[in-house]
Amino acid sequence: MVRSNVSRLMLAISTVLMTSQVFGPANAASVNYKMCLGEYESNCQTHDIYQYCYYDVQAWANAHCGSSIIQEYNTYGGNKCGYSHYMIVCDNPKAAPASIFRKPPGLE
Repeated sequence: MVRSNVSRLMLAISTVLMTSQVFGPANAASVNYKMCLGEYESNCQTHDIYQYCYYDVQAWANAHCGSSIIQEYNTYGGNKCGYSHYMIVCDNPKAAPASIFRKPPGLE
């Protein structure tokens, strides 16, 4: 009797696990963005997004991602505030116009 209950429980757990993997969240997308903060964009290394000194990276991620992980991966001195580079792992990105990610006219 105990063995059959254990077998049923194992089967039920397996079914739940397989179902959750197959039918996960519909919008389970993840996009990585490289962001540079500093005084002059031309002094940044390769990046997708540029913001001026002391910009709130978490605020950007909150506005553009369902959830996010932010990792600072490089910093170096220079000019007014130095330069900081971040990788933003953006899960379930929110719809945004492509212009948010383009450089301002004249800086391309």
